[in-house]
Amino acid sequence: MFGATFLALTAAGAWCARHVQSIARVTTTASPIRYPDPSWYLAFDGGPQLDDYVLYYGLGPSIAHARAADMLILGNSRVQFAFPDDALRTFEATHGVTIFSLGFGYVEGYSLPLDIIRKFDLRPKLVLVNVDDFFVDHESEFARVVRSSGRWGAVKTLWGANASARLLPVFTRVFPSFVTRYDDAYLLRSSTTGAWLPVGWPHADVPYARTTFRGGIQRYLPPALRFRDEMRRRGTAIVLTCVPAADEWCASTFVWVLAARLGCSFVLPRVSGLTLGDRSHLSTASAQRFAAAALGELERTREFRAIARR
Repeated sequence: MFGATFLALTAAGAWCARHVQSIARVTTTASPIRYPDPSWYLAFDGGPQLDDYVLYYGLGPSIAHARAADMLILGNSRVQFAFPDDALRTFEATHGVTIFSLGFGYVEGYSLPLDIIRKFDLRPKLVLVNVDDFFVDHESEFARVVRSSGRWGAVKTLWGANASARLLPVFTRVFPSFVTRYDDAYLLRSSTTGAWLPVGWPHADVPYARTTFRGGIQRYLPPALRFRDEMRRRGTAIVLTCVPAADEWCASTFVWVLAARLGCSFVLPRVSGLTLGDRSHLSTASAQRFAAAALGELERTREFRAIARR
């Protein structure tokens, strides 16, 4: 009796949500995740940052591509928005090099990516480092969660998140909500280039304004020197950059002085009219323009000329 009544009410409710206009207007359902091709995976869908687990534990083909890459891009989420997949692939095809973007969310510094480089013995010929809060001796609380979860915990987290992402659109079509609002924004990550693909992301077009960096370089120099020495032992050259977003970090003086102390080149293009899509990361159009300018400057550095094949 209960089962029959439940099914009848469910069917009636689903029919009304689709065909009764006054009800259909106030119902909400979750949208399905759409992948460009099988090389992309879900990195973020409102829960934990899933790609941290993928990269730290070497799940899937991502680390194999990172190990084979001539160049790694390192930094926080701003670098992931600033170098989209198509810009990286165009640059690869032009110069005959391979690139993997190993950036992380949560304003992650150098500790987590360096652990991954050591753990999987990555030996790129070049790393392009976004200096935005990278050379600091602290890491996010989420990085500690990832480390402590273990490989099995990482697999369970990924399985649960992906199962939820696939089942929720089906479930909400059968049981639509009149209260819950489902966020359609999510991030995909390429296992080939490591780039993010933001889908349905907030878009505010806030103008970016460059200001003056007021901090002292001495706080960031010791970690930067330790990182440089580690890269040298791996035969890896360093080039610095700064993605416009946290404007005080992109002061020319700070980047110039840090690059001089490390003995490396820097890439600091001045691109006019940039906008921030969500008040923190470059908008899609601005990312394309910045990536083209930054990679254009990179190809003229001595470090990149030493590895370019074309």
